[in-house]
Amino acid sequence: MAESTKERILQAAFSFYAVPNFERVSLSQIAGRVGISKAAIFKHFKNKDALTQEMNNRICESLMELFAPMLQFFENGETGQAISFIIHYMLAHCEYLGYLLSMSVLLDENFVVSELRNRGVKLFDSIFNDDGTVKDLERYLLMEFLGNTLIYFTTKRIHDEDCQSSNPISREEFSESLCYLIENGIAKKDSSIDESTLSYIDSVCAERVKNIKPVNKILKEIAGIIDRVGIAGLTIEKIASALGMAKSSLYSSFENKVDMLSTLIEDEFETLRDFIISNISQVHSSYEKLYAIMQTEFCYFMERPELMLVFRNLLINKAVKDKLEPHADKKCGDAFLKDFCMDDFFSDSVLLWILVLPAMIYGSFLHRGLENDAMQSSLKKIFLMVEFGVKNK
Repeated sequence: MAESTKERILQAAFSFYAVPNFERVSLSQIAGRVGISKAAIFKHFKNKDALTQEMNNRICESLMELFAPMLQFFENGETGQAISFIIHYMLAHCEYLGYLLSMSVLLDENFVVSELRNRGVKLFDSIFNDDGTVKDLERYLLMEFLGNTLIYFTTKRIHDEDCQSSNPISREEFSESLCYLIENGIAKKDSSIDESTLSYIDSVCAERVKNIKPVNKILKEIAGIIDRVGIAGLTIEKIASALGMAKSSLYSSFENKVDMLSTLIEDEFETLRDFIISNISQVHSSYEKLYAIMQTEFCYFMERPELMLVFRNLLINKAVKDKLEPHADKKCGDAFLKDFCMDDFFSDSVLLWILVLPAMIYGSFLHRGLENDAMQSSLKKIFLMVEFGVKNK
């Protein structure tokens, strides 16, 4: 049976998000992909907002189908099967994942949580109060660790498939490797790090962060614009207007919006990287260095929280990740990662994951209104999940 035009419009709209997309997608672009006129879209959707609402509904209906079997696995103690089920769902529905990330919906958990709670999903009732504050910190941290780790590695996999990278492992092998990483962590089983050492690292990072340079003026304005209109609504025109500059002045320095964002965040990453290098030189073991990396980044964002939206949005973009990954491998000391137990597939990506994870999670902590002390104790628990996994933590 032939698909309806309305369904073809929806599929075409989603097709622009097979990988996360910085740009707004117009109705004209969608119509062109369907092979109809822009006016024909209005026969099925009153306006673009109506189309967006239908896309949101489609995703939520799909997530409802995911949750029932996933929760059954968890209730039966089959954590690995539950994680594998989620991975396969995310890969099979990469356009849904890309859309939610591109529209910053996943970065604002309230949308997904509230929509699913309204549809009768009880899982979040045990994690959040009615006003969105955290009720059960342990379950919340587990959700944050699982969600952000899955998003990081699956979006990387989706980008690799989109670019047809050489010799990719199969999706089944990818799922098995990622499940093992999440369940068991990267630490050797006889490793440990005592509380006094963690406290020492905390104090070193907190003291040294006071000396970092101020935020770049353009990047600070970009952060404010993203806060107001989202990453997809960011334009060179808006940036130029906020800075009181001619648009041509920005184009003389940057080729386009992605080039500007990549360049500016790369410079900011250089600042963070130098901060990390300085701090890990103060400790000795690989596990101390790992915690120092995570705590350094946490302190960094506590000093400049206005950059959280920029980092959280841009780190899902392939152009930005391609620029940052070589710096992470080259200068943040990935040689010490040889001391950890990792699948070969993940060895090239794990350091950037460790860098991305605190940034993503700290943003959620801010959003949920956690106090600084609660954030710091929570970071240590996330560190233990990275080390020993969710099965052994």
